[in-house]
Amino acid sequence: MIGKSAFLVGLATVAFVLGATVTPTIGVDRVDLTPVADTFVQGGVEATWDHGLADHLDVDHGPADLAYLKSDLSALPGPVTRATLTLFCGNSSSDGGTVYPVADSSWIEGTRHGETTASASGPGLKFADLDTNADGTLDAADTSPFLPDVARPLAALGSVVAGQPVTVDVTAA
Repeated sequence: MIGKSAFLVGLATVAFVLGATVTPTIGVDRVDLTPVADTFVQGGVEATWDHGLADHLDVDHGPADLAYLKSDLSALPGPVTRATLTLFCGNSSSDGGTVYPVADSSWIEGTRHGETTASASGPGLKFADLDTNADGTLDAADTSPFLPDVARPLAALGSVVAGQPVTVDVTAA
């Protein structure tokens, strides 16, 4: 698909360090792309915090943490025939989670690190932007265009090991 594409990675107890790449294949050519934007959102106390400038992406179930990656494919010369996503894991887990598409890629990366309460004033995507009914969970009752399309899982990461990359096929995005 040509255009902008956003992926969401929802994971269980794994943190990813930045350095994710999307590798679209066009015919026989290979192109490695780094995300044009990345962030994570966290439920609970940090639900209104901007994490766009953090040097890592947190993902977890308690509180809910979701990582967002955005790639710009508009400069590619033709249709993408295969795309893979490579992530580098900071922690090990028997369940690395699942990659989902996000229909609206206009979310903002942000300008805060998410290290202090000052991050609440940042413009980046926040958990509260997704949790539109403010019940502390992300589900069908929420109407944010930035929610993952959980009906369309792109890839399950399976078991992940700290310090090791994991690559999954995201061509379906």
